[in-house]
Formats: sequence, C-alpha cells, structure tokens
Amino acid sequence: MFRGLVFIGVLAAFPVLAYAQRPCTSDARRVVDELYRHILERPADPGSQSWVRMLERGGTVRDVVRGLVQSPEWMSRFFNPGEGSVANERAVENMFRHVFGRHPDSAELRSYTILASRRGLNAVSDAMVDSREYMRTFGDWGVPGSGGMVFCGRGFSQVRPGNRTGNPSFTRLDNSPRDGQLSWREWPWSRGTFMRVDVNGDGVISPSEFYSSPVPTTGRRW
Repeated sequence: MFRGLVFIGVLAAFPVLAYAQRPCTSDARRVVDELYRHILERPADPGSQSWVRMLERGGTVRDVVRGLVQSPEWMSRFFNPGEGSVANERAVENMFRHVFGRHPDSAELRSYTILASRRGLNAVSDAMVDSREYMRTFGDWGVPGSGGMVFCGRGFSQVRPGNRTGNPSFTRLDNSPRDGQLSWREWPWSRGTFMRVDVNGDGVISPSEFYSSPVPTTGRRW
C-alpha cells in the first residue's frame, strides 16, 4: 500500500512524466480517424484531410477537438432544437461524452445547460476544452476516446504539457476574445510577420493561415 501511495504522489508531482508514458503516435491520420470515430461517431471521410494537415503543420489535438465539436455537422447531429426545453440539456450530455468521455453529474449538467441557454453551445465547448479537467486529462496532445493515445507530431516537440517554452498553439493565442481567429492585438510577434501570415489580407489570421505559415521563434512583443 505504501508503494502505491508513493507512486501516486510521484504522478501528482510530475504530471508531465505521467503524460509522457501514454502511447505516442506521430501519425496525424490515425489521430483524426480516432477523433472522428469518437466525436462525430462515424468514419473519417476525405474532408477530414484538412484536420490532418493542421496537425502535420503544428496544430494541437485540442484545436481539432474544439473544431469538431463546434462544427456544423456536430451541431446538426447532436443538437436538435425541435426537442424544445430539453434540447440544450441533451446536447450538453452529448458534448460531455465526446469531450470528456463521461456523463455529467447533476450539477455539471445544470450549470452547462444554463450556459448553453445564455451564450450558446460554442461557449459550452470552449469551457469544456479549456477546463482544468480537460487539460489535466488530455492537455494539448491527448486524444479523447482513444484509450490514452497522445499525438507526438511536429508541434509536440515545441510545446509539451506544463512547458510553456517554444511557440504557442493557435488555441493559446486566441483568447481575447476566443473567436476562432487572431487579431493584431493577440499576435505576439511583429507587424510584418502578422501581415505575412495573414495571406488573404482580411486583418485576422485563421487557423489554416496560422498552421500553413512558418511562425517566428524570436522577436516576441511580450
């Protein structure tokens, strides 16, 4: 029993070490296939290649999870406005299964359903994917529903759980507000690099622009 307590204490003190012991794959296609099976509950199709490319260019698994749960397909399949007063509650239950891999307790179901009614389901998915539980369980690279798989592709070597060195992910930069795009105010590098990455010149940087362009490793503004 004492050995068990010591082992638990070591994992609590060194979460990154415990994280690193999980099965690791550099196969982005395998990761996306797992996420489609778990989150959309169907096999991946050719349209999923855009998510594969995002991972290969340095995107995080957490970015893909957020994108899938907020996708029009997820909303159309797992949220039915025709169910009236219980529509948000059932959508929250589905989202818990897909994001955390479990059912919510009564307090969680109530609070997230209230959030959905006030701010919409995207606010619910943001709250889940950015939660301490999600970061503790999956971090940026864990694959929900896979039995513990971790993606160790291009971005993993730059930013590991608990290590804020290297380039931040799109998700970490998109926080003021969290709207799926990066404004100049959120951009930590120079104006010149912002303009270069903003390929279509619309004044904001999308995930596809961010991960298809080389991001500088020096010259941070803050």
